[in-house]
Amino acid sequence: QRFHLVVHTETHNVRGYVLVAAKDGPHLISTSGDRFPGFRINVSPGQMRGLNWSMAQLAKYLTPAAHFPVTDETGIAGSYDISFSYDPDPQAESTLPSLNEALRQATGLVLQPRKVPVEFLVIDSADSVPAEN
Repeated sequence: QRFHLVVHTETHNVRGYVLVAAKDGPHLISTSGDRFPGFRINVSPGQMRGLNWSMAQLAKYLTPAAHFPVTDETGIAGSYDISFSYDPDPQAESTLPSLNEALRQATGLVLQPRKVPVEFLVIDSADSVPAEN
């Protein structure tokens, strides 16, 4: 309020990935028991491990690893336990598979390059000096 900030959102299609089932189909492990929805164990470079994830959450957690936005287009409902390791640096020598290959092996899902919708916050106007309290 002090800056008289006026904003709006716009959606643009940008380079990214869609999360889809691989040709041989998904092989996901359904969450068993009561677990906090979306509970994360470990999402770090080279590791993706979590309990009770939806496909939308998986897509969200894959975005930093893929270096581009990831959108869920699997059409798969429910919650799943996800666990895999991958090579976070494809230029380095490693015995670990690439992100996409590790994802396919562990879940039967893959990332396909495609333009995806991303919402941007656009600043219409703002005062450079705040109004007094």
